[in-house]
Amino acid sequence: MIMGRMYTILGILLFSVVSQTTIFSQGYVHKVERDIQVRHLFKYMDSVVAEVQKKVQYPVSEHIIVRANPWIVANLVSFDYYENMKNGKFIYDQDSLVVMPVGSSLLIPNEVRAAGIADTLAHTLIDVNIPEYRLRIYEFGNLKFTFHVRVGQDKSKYLGTVGRKLDLRTPVGEGHIYRISREPIFIKLNSGKRYTTTTRDDGKTTKMPMIPWLDPELDGRKLGAMIHPTTNVETLDQSYSHGCVGLAEYAAWIVYYHAPIGTAVKYRYCLHVKDENGTDVQLKDIYGYGNEKCKELTIPSTAR
Repeated sequence: MIMGRMYTILGILLFSVVSQTTIFSQGYVHKVERDIQVRHLFKYMDSVVAEVQKKVQYPVSEHIIVRANPWIVANLVSFDYYENMKNGKFIYDQDSLVVMPVGSSLLIPNEVRAAGIADTLAHTLIDVNIPEYRLRIYEFGNLKFTFHVRVGQDKSKYLGTVGRKLDLRTPVGEGHIYRISREPIFIKLNSGKRYTTTTRDDGKTTKMPMIPWLDPELDGRKLGAMIHPTTNVETLDQSYSHGCVGLAEYAAWIVYYHAPIGTAVKYRYCLHVKDENGTDVQLKDIYGYGNEKCKELTIPSTAR
């Protein structure tokens, strides 16, 4: 099921790549002069942004340039561990893969195109319905993507890294992305020890992938309920985490490039939903809240 959804999303992204050839008049081309591995992606993009800002009089950013070049996200999506294993390809270190081959063309959007992308990002909403185990991306009120997620466990637990007992339930609230860790450091919450490898659902060991973690501020509180990839997709659609919202690796890349700092976020807890066919569904009350915490989804005209 997850891989089928990934194929559909990859198709959408690749269609965008084909469409992009028609708008090269809307900017200029920056040639990639060496192979850029995933581990060097952010440093390289920072250098490109700095170079571009010396040439143009309008604001550009990593998100604006990448959204103008959807083939970049398509390449990142294609590095998903489980999809590659399905095709018999084991990847130990995703960070070593080349996301921008030498000779690639980066379209640097002109002022109108860049402003249009910035406006779209400013009207983006990340919506998480906790008991539904779903994260959705809306642009201008229109649903663009839906991803399966895992959420926090319905219990409290003592964590050595904070020295006290914490509520592991994913919190309810609304706010915005206030911090992004583009190169996260992985710490075991019980012991505080750093780790760099992970055991996959198939029992194989790989390096932890360098995929950004997004940290929302909810109702003015910074609770650490981050949006980040999980390397164990069997845990999706479950209450499994320490409060974070976990999703597949391919989905995490898509969410990141739709959600720069400032992007609107809502974590809801609503039990009455409609399925893909429009049928009313009553979800399991995983935290025992009933309907008291449900705030129906409303999408403001300006998300942020």
